[in-house]
Amino acid sequence: ITLSNGMQCLLISDAYEAKSESAAYRALEVTTTDQAAVCLTVRVGSAQEPKNLPRVGSFLGTHWLFMGCKKYPDENEYDEYLDKHGGSSNASTDMERTSYLFDVSAELI
Repeated sequence: ITLSNGMQCLLISDAYEAKSESAAYRALEVTTTDQAAVCLTVRVGSAQEPKNLPRVGSFLGTHWLFMGCKKYPDENEYDEYLDKHGGSSNASTDMERTSYLFDVSAELI
């Protein structure tokens, strides 16, 4: 889907369960899922960093995201919220992209 701000999103759902193990026929029925996950990837990585600030993208794009925000201002408050609700978060930066992801109990999404 494309959001109103132009951001393109890929939605994937795995809330189906096979009713039959037959390879020829797999009737699916909708079930509930216990986890939900989000991954945001932007096309900016370490190759775009200024030479005088090595690894700044890794710091800002991954570590700084976890250091507090308006909704979770205290250090580690966001991670504590995710942990309390069966979730976790992580991030990574490579040469061309930075990705941030989290998962949490599905009823919170």
